[in-house]
Amino acid sequence: MTLNPFGANADLHVHTLLKYIQNAVPDLWDPIGTRNTIYRAAGVQRATAADFESLAKGEVQLAFVAMTPPEQKTFFFRDKQVLKIDLPPELLVQFASFISRIPTDKVREFQAPGYNHFAMLIREQRTYEGGQELSARVRIPSLGKVRCRYNLINSYQDLKANMDANAKSKSERIISVALTIESAHALGSGHIPFNGPNPMNADEATILKRVDALKGIGSADCPAWPHSPIWITMTHAFNNDICGFAQALEKKFRNLLDFSEPYTAGNNPPRYVAARNTGLTPIGKKVVERMLGIDAVSQARAVKGRRIVVDIKHMSTRARKEYYDILDAWNALHPEDPIPVLMSHAAVNGKPLLNENNFNPEDTDESAENSNGFNPWSINLYDEEIVRIHKSKGVIGLIFYQPILAGGKRRAGHFKWSAAEWANVFGDQIEYMVKTVYASGVPNKQAIWDYICIGSDFDGQINPVDQFATADKLPNFRVELHKVLQQPRFNALRTTDAATHTDKICGINAALFLQRYFPV
Repeated sequence: MTLNPFGANADLHVHTLLKYIQNAVPDLWDPIGTRNTIYRAAGVQRATAADFESLAKGEVQLAFVAMTPPEQKTFFFRDKQVLKIDLPPELLVQFASFISRIPTDKVREFQAPGYNHFAMLIREQRTYEGGQELSARVRIPSLGKVRCRYNLINSYQDLKANMDANAKSKSERIISVALTIESAHALGSGHIPFNGPNPMNADEATILKRVDALKGIGSADCPAWPHSPIWITMTHAFNNDICGFAQALEKKFRNLLDFSEPYTAGNNPPRYVAARNTGLTPIGKKVVERMLGIDAVSQARAVKGRRIVVDIKHMSTRARKEYYDILDAWNALHPEDPIPVLMSHAAVNGKPLLNENNFNPEDTDESAENSNGFNPWSINLYDEEIVRIHKSKGVIGLIFYQPILAGGKRRAGHFKWSAAEWANVFGDQIEYMVKTVYASGVPNKQAIWDYICIGSDFDGQINPVDQFATADKLPNFRVELHKVLQQPRFNALRTTDAATHTDKICGINAALFLQRYFPV
């Protein structure tokens, strides 16, 4: 089979709206900023990388967009003893604005006591809902200049209708957009305690009511969402009252941010401590059960609303273990209604077992920088989790974030790398995932090829891989990945030709996940 470089692509994790929502740009098809290699080399992504124009140019026909209200704790900086210089507050505001391309007035808004994570989430949701009326003419590789728009979807049935329309049309392209949420702080928790408890932190009953609204069950306070999120990640990089997190921040960022590790409660302890390497909090466990539709007492299916799956990305190993305990109990009692395991923007760490250091991994900077292979941090997948995802028919999205994708020594000299050299890094990931499942002895081991996708994390304020740093480069990635999968190291691993596997990873597998778990 010959590879079609312009085949339909899919991405499990993009932040299409992140810069738009802060800059009050009405046209979601108008890219923001100018791409600058110098900024990107410094780890700063000031221009949009996954705007709808770039997605269209990248032949993306299915995008799982991550709604992410900026975490309030991201905008508070350490004092001069850490920064080594005494900067006035206004200059720090301008610095934060430059790095994120979020206007200074918005940065001040996020630093204010009245900032509300959930209100920002609703604003994002409404922007996506309303943006379906917008369209633009975009020159895409397979069709030339055509009219492009997007439709929000709830199911595989919705996706198929859009894909069928695309197949029949030479003048229009529809991007199917599935909503997701990155970090449960978006439900209204994790705000900064300024001079005591922050009233923006919602109580348990309100948070659970908001989960119901996301599932399509409305109330007077929380209208039902017409398009439910497919999944929610439970945490990110700070205490959010819900779920403990794995180390995600590089040292240079931890040195800047006041609320990064190590976590200290100070004189204003939060309601719950969900710090690095801690587990699910009491309210976090209830949120998980509510999302999944599990009655904690009877272990029966709670029929209220659509199921929202948990994305294990960013969860600490302890929290993941507690989550797997919930899943194992459910799946044992309800084999007819299994719940999949997924990590939407992932890499492997090369370690066998999740219980590293009794669920308290050190995740040192030295271990990441000195690695000539994978990044060994616990934010990445352990071998047993790769097998678990395979057994659950879940999904893994390959992340395009350099420091998480590979260790420091493995990336040495990457500024001079070709596209082929970067594609080999992804090949290392895929080879390891497939070999891990093949060595496990699980049934139907070849099906692991159906569970690997793209989960770029474009526009998530990351430092992306140099040669594939924006969504419009995905056709190039497809070509280079095909070459990698033709290498001899994959000869004994492939179950079909390299072109078919490339098509699956770049697009088909994401659609199959919807077909398995969200058919209608």
